[in-house]
Amino acid sequence: MLIGELLSNVARYYGDRIAMVEGDQRITYREFDIRANKLANGLLHLGLTKGDRCAILSPNTIRYPEITFALARSGIVGVPLNIRLSIPELVRYLKYTRPVTMIVIAGLSDMAKSIIAGSGLAIQTIGYDGGHPFDVDYEEIIARSPATPPDVALSPDDPYMFGPTSGTTGLSKAAIICHRNAIAGIMTYVADQQWKPSMVNYHTINFFFNPGGPAHLTQFVRAGTSVIQREFSIDGLLAAIEKERVNRFTMVPTMLNMLLNHGGVTKVDLSCVDGIVTGGAPLPHTMLKQTRELIPHMRFFSQYGMCESCSTGLLLPEECLVMDGTSEQMEKMKSAGLPHTGMSIRVVNDEGQDIAWDGNEVGEIILHGDHVVSGYWEMPEETAHSFRNGWFYSGDLAKQDRDGFVYVVDRKKDMIISGGLNVFSVEVEAVIQAHPSVYQVAVIGVPDEKWGEAVKAFVVPKPGMSLTEEDVVGWCRVRP
Repeated sequence: MLIGELLSNVARYYGDRIAMVEGDQRITYREFDIRANKLANGLLHLGLTKGDRCAILSPNTIRYPEITFALARSGIVGVPLNIRLSIPELVRYLKYTRPVTMIVIAGLSDMAKSIIAGSGLAIQTIGYDGGHPFDVDYEEIIARSPATPPDVALSPDDPYMFGPTSGTTGLSKAAIICHRNAIAGIMTYVADQQWKPSMVNYHTINFFFNPGGPAHLTQFVRAGTSVIQREFSIDGLLAAIEKERVNRFTMVPTMLNMLLNHGGVTKVDLSCVDGIVTGGAPLPHTMLKQTRELIPHMRFFSQYGMCESCSTGLLLPEECLVMDGTSEQMEKMKSAGLPHTGMSIRVVNDEGQDIAWDGNEVGEIILHGDHVVSGYWEMPEETAHSFRNGWFYSGDLAKQDRDGFVYVVDRKKDMIISGGLNVFSVEVEAVIQAHPSVYQVAVIGVPDEKWGEAVKAFVVPKPGMSLTEEDVVGWCRVRP
């Protein structure tokens, strides 16, 4: 199956349903399908061909999914740009990916001009949202282009999107996401997150962080509605819940913490909210308890994934998210869970052998499945290092308990070695985060003459609460 077919299938049977909402703008699936075809044909008419690359410089808008489907149908590879990066970082990424065209929202026109000039590339620029300075206008392309599906031969293994990795090792790497990868990720989300027909999803995460598909395309499979806002805010989320009766949204624990501590959250009718998808870090028990007290019927879908696996990997079963329980049950809450549907996962030592399921031995998480990309764009050495014998080596260190639950302890490169002992920053953060006065915490290793590296924690107290260094150190000393 191809990405473009997801939209055409839904438009055929549910054409009058609302696909997307942004402010006062609403678009049906039929209109969405037609506009995606028109944009795809228009881009091809401009001279782009299958395999060319088109950069996208935009926040979340109602046009972003439209661009995504148009590129997928034309065979043009999307290159989402992280608008939070600096100009030099974006220039380096442009030089690396070499797009021939860029679609730019009017509000980022100056940024587009700067990074194109810095790259030295001849990039055709298409502006949208009115008031842009570019010669080619997005809406004019759509107005003059045919609504028929573009005549481009595509296969499930054709590249569809470049997924920018986090770039913790320097230049962001472009993971080559093909149609097969994205479809696998989307279908896994539909199954494991129990998406129902016509659900309303509010987008909290920037589309450029999850370009493969699951985070912003899953609801389209079930003829659901996407509520889109350009800048995430808790006020915006609460307003959307009231106006659009939102059923689902995604939040990392930091964002959920913001929601729970917002003064207006108790003034909104939250009965429509069916579930929250969480990721990025294990959900602290204190947050689970607060959320369940606020929304008793709330379901959590706590998951682990990365760009190279289309944001799939592990899912913590909902029955493990308990308010109170045995010590073993409470320990399970700290895990990333078990493999997603269709995903194979192992935790291996440096020799590539599976670690013992004893909760003590630490190894590297490796993944295999249709969700996993084939490699990085024009980076043969990095590809050879991370993709071996059909498995993706994630660089994440983890343990497994006797039931196979995976506990992520750190990134290989982030592990702190102090006095010859391995200290995992994630474990230290979890202990400090459990303090009732802690709002946020980050732990790093710093050079130390005596120990080689010492552990340093940056701690933010909750509003209205005081916290001293002695409080934090004392708390850590008495924790198991």
